[in-house]
Amino acid sequence: DVQHKLVSQGFVKVMKGLWADAEKDKDLCLLSYLSICHLACGKTNTTQMVNDGCTDILCFISQYRKVSAYRNYNFTVDIHYRCSAALRNLLSVVSNQSMMIDHGCLNTIIDLANFSTKERSQAFNPADPTSANFRGVWRNCAVALTSLTYNHDVRDKLVQSEAINIILRNAEVDSGDISLGQGLMRELGLAQPVIAWHTVRDSI
Repeated sequence: DVQHKLVSQGFVKVMKGLWADAEKDKDLCLLSYLSICHLACGKTNTTQMVNDGCTDILCFISQYRKVSAYRNYNFTVDIHYRCSAALRNLLSVVSNQSMMIDHGCLNTIIDLANFSTKERSQAFNPADPTSANFRGVWRNCAVALTSLTYNHDVRDKLVQSEAINIILRNAEVDSGDISLGQGLMRELGLAQPVIAWHTVRDSI
């Protein structure tokens, strides 16, 4: 209820207005960033969050490494996990998708998915929270991208980018609750087999 009230009363819009200054201070940047992730994963008006500019803030996680001024910033795997969960939740609402993609979230999701595989130095260990978070980042990204495949307005961007490779890499010919059927695969111009997530393995 508190999260909903914050969003409805314009908290995200205020944070977006302050973001240009907040991102210059490491501690304030991380605090502001996490607040947006937290709201995006709660029971809030996600459409208002998107309209108020949350996507630009969330996409910072894939941009800061490219700017020398942010070289001492440290976005941990936990923050990557929270961001991927936020993007997954926001993109589950179809009306949010086009605006979020226009503001760069597709590249951010691809970067997050690649981070989860490139930065993970050891095989998955269910007893290790950090290892679980790496896996969680990948799963959130794959599910978020899959939700976009049903939106005709953004399909071309998926196929033309690395996004479709991530979806297929995460998938396997097996039983599962989240699947890409043959009809959809044909519409996307991909292979014929039914592609499905193994829901037990991936804890979906």
